Amino acid sequence: MWPSERDHPSRKKPRRLGNEVVPALRTVGLAAVVFLAPSGAAPSRAQQAARTTSGQDASPVQEDSRAIRTREFLGLGRMPDAKMAAEGSKIFGPARGGTGPDLLRSAVVLDDNQGELIEPTVRDGRPSQGMPAFAAFTDEKLRDIAEFLHLQVEMSANRGTYASERSYRRCQSRRSLFQRRGKMQNLPLGDGRLGAYRVKDGEPFHDSVYKGGPQHIPGRVMCAYYDLGGEGVAYHDADAKNNGSGGLNPADGTYLNQFRMDEGVDTSYTKFHDAIDNNPYNLVQPPENLLYIGWVVAGEWFNMTVDVQRAGVYTADLLYTSSGGGDISFDVNGKKLTGRVTVLPTYNASDPIAWRQMHHWGLMKNLVKVKLKKGVQVLTLRVLTNGHMNFAYLDFTPKSG
Repeated sequence: MWPSERDHPSRKKPRRLGNEVVPALRTVGLAAVVFLAPSGAAPSRAQQAARTTSGQDASPVQEDSRAIRTREFLGLGRMPDAKMAAEGSKIFGPARGGTGPDLLRSAVVLDDNQGELIEPTVRDGRPSQGMPAFAAFTDEKLRDIAEFLHLQVEMSANRGTYASERSYRRCQSRRSLFQRRGKMQNLPLGDGRLGAYRVKDGEPFHDSVYKGGPQHIPGRVMCAYYDLGGEGVAYHDADAKNNGSGGLNPADGTYLNQFRMDEGVDTSYTKFHDAIDNNPYNLVQPPENLLYIGWVVAGEWFNMTVDVQRAGVYTADLLYTSSGGGDISFDVNGKKLTGRVTVLPTYNASDPIAWRQMHHWGLMKNLVKVKLKKGVQVLTLRVLTNGHMNFAYLDFTPKSG
């Protein structure tokens, strides 16, 4: 919703994204380095660091130049500092935590080089994903932690243990890869629990109220229950601020006003006071206090993990608003599911209140017809053109006949 000009999506500034790396190759990169290195090459720094963290003596060894060139070609970055990593491993012991983002499998570590991403993440935490701040850590400790995390990725990459969501999307067998990774959720990392904080790529949404796991098809798929994982993994949003929760809807301690307010996707809920979402210009009447995604602009997308109960052809109805219409599309497991789908405008010139054009709710029956396989899958909704839409839910029904 945009109740005033200041909230209009045209005023949102697009986020500047860094250069893409080659995360898919990170999983097999160490194996490639070992294969390409000459048979008589000295042990790599990863092997030296492994000895250091396990208490064995380690002397500095110059990494083979061919291995270095291979690492550069693969986009793997520099080798971790073994001494600093050893210090970082000691810090993991006192660190305590529960469940939350796994830094090893997140872009925070995979795209980090000198601690520029890891250090602020560990220091400031990720409250929306259950990871507290470790503000008491000194800069030196944060650098040691960064090196330790890099070393764990180095040592694990040789076994193909970790991969980012972007490598999942580029993998031809994304679903099976996701399921294999899903069996490794509780691997111990170091002596402590800092490594237990997780960003599980493609993890179904859950919070203190919703604990249902993947949303079921056939059935209703709530857009506001998009996946956990953050920007670039579970969604892409044009800015980092949630313009609804904690913004338009002030952070007052209530569930609806603060729903996912620390994430970039803009969320809000239907209100039945002052004829906002129960206005006479609705094409259909939405439920009160219904969560939805809004403020969307072209180029944004979000993932929803779903569990298809039986394979077959389904139609989907969309509950939405759109002041000017637009185009969207759907992917499943990183592959195109539909072509361009036109969303019709719900604009009504008879409404004298301009901002309420974003609150004329409509239901597009049979928006798409799709063929889905049975099992847990990741459904992606992409905004292709225009924006100026709110998305509440998709109702999936098996197509008869």
